[in-house]
Amino acid sequence: MKTFHALLMASTLLFTACGSVPAPSNPTPPVQQTDSPVVYFELDTQTGKVTPLGQAAGVQKQTVYRSGTGFNFSVATKEQLDGVYTLQFTVTNATGQDMGVDGEITATFVNFQAQDGAGASVPGGGVVNASGHQAQTYFPYIAITNSKNLEGTNPLPIEPTTNFKFTTSIQVPAPATKAVVGLVLRASQQFNTLPVAPNAWLTPAYGKYRDNIFQQGSEEKARFNAPGSLTTCPDGTVYLTDLNGLWKLDHHQAVLVRTGAAFSNFSQLACNEDGLFMTQMNLNRIYKLDPVSYAPTSIAGTGAVGSADGPGNTATLYAPYHMVAYGTSLYFNEYGSYKIRKLSKTTTGDYQVTTRYASTEQTGGIAVDPQGNLFYSTFYGLWRLDPQSNTPVNINSQTLGISTLQWHPSGRVVAAVLGDNRVYVYTPTSSDLTRSWTRTVLAGNGSVADPVAYGTASTSPLSYPYGMTIDPYGNLLVASFSAHLIYRIDRLR
Repeated sequence: MKTFHALLMASTLLFTACGSVPAPSNPTPPVQQTDSPVVYFELDTQTGKVTPLGQAAGVQKQTVYRSGTGFNFSVATKEQLDGVYTLQFTVTNATGQDMGVDGEITATFVNFQAQDGAGASVPGGGVVNASGHQAQTYFPYIAITNSKNLEGTNPLPIEPTTNFKFTTSIQVPAPATKAVVGLVLRASQQFNTLPVAPNAWLTPAYGKYRDNIFQQGSEEKARFNAPGSLTTCPDGTVYLTDLNGLWKLDHHQAVLVRTGAAFSNFSQLACNEDGLFMTQMNLNRIYKLDPVSYAPTSIAGTGAVGSADGPGNTATLYAPYHMVAYGTSLYFNEYGSYKIRKLSKTTTGDYQVTTRYASTEQTGGIAVDPQGNLFYSTFYGLWRLDPQSNTPVNINSQTLGISTLQWHPSGRVVAAVLGDNRVYVYTPTSSDLTRSWTRTVLAGNGSVADPVAYGTASTSPLSYPYGMTIDPYGNLLVASFSAHLIYRIDRLR
């Protein structure tokens, strides 16, 4: 155990979990488009005009939706200060469907370049960030307030042919006379909750690349230190652990809500209707967190190393790690005993520990589907364990290595593999889920992102993917341990 524990700490490995459905759906992938999902605009500081750039003169449309339509843009500009220009975007919904049905509309500025009159690049400048006129070319999400949203109500959709506006500022350094910015616009919609697609889109969502100086705030201001486990609670709140402690990611804000010895990036999270739970492998305990203060209360494990089943307050655990919720129960694996165990809530509100499966090899991530089928990874592939069986089936034998798992509502299993710098998707080949599942790359090209990745997920570099969760809008969030940020993977926007 000591050797493996040392490897675990050195490798900075982390996992999260999930599961499988009997008749998986086969979502229709978005229509492939020939134009880029990034819309480029050129600001001419001499005339004050903003011109859209595209495959042909006047191209303004971002055609990234399944219907084959997109957004139309018009842009007005005004110089606020010397070299700083405010751009007001008016965006018309030309998708033929309601946008922003189940969440905010967001914009990402993914490119910036200042140019002189001859078109040569001029260093410096960029999108002005929220803390003042400090330009930076890396700029994550800007939340756009839905113009039809009324205070105290849920966001209302942007209907077809209607428009909304948002503004941003850019700084153009001397002697540049032009600036080109690239914009990706994203809007939630009812059916757009299946990010597992060949042209899924990868973008940093929280934090800044390799900046681990602690800071709370909005997505672009937040700074994490080796982010680890992620989980989404039934109310839609996303929680994260890192070396600072426990974070709450909600309404485009990242807030550190608890610190202490029990909290670290090796503290694995799971959430159900009863609340937020956390394993702590170094303390051999499982905790339930207070819904207000997030103070941990031990519900399983005495702190001693062991694998004895029984009531939570007398059961012993051996390095509990990945954990996943199934109803009011929790499944977790142990690095010390190789077991997958179950934590069940009793009628008195206490918890009972039982052994679900005693593996003969080290298990990695675990996942569970709505029918109670367990999935787990080993160095030798992906396994499925039927709820009525104690004999697991190897559904894919391709090497997984150090990996975490996430059940996806489309009937697939997602695996983040630390050593591969990739996220894979496993899809059943038939309605018989005991047969082989195919593996495809969802994100990562095998190389480490440097400095940071944007773009088509399957061809973008990815830095040591760690914990995963599906956010309230159907996006897959992936923690990057070494890059100190959270990536978001969604359908092509």
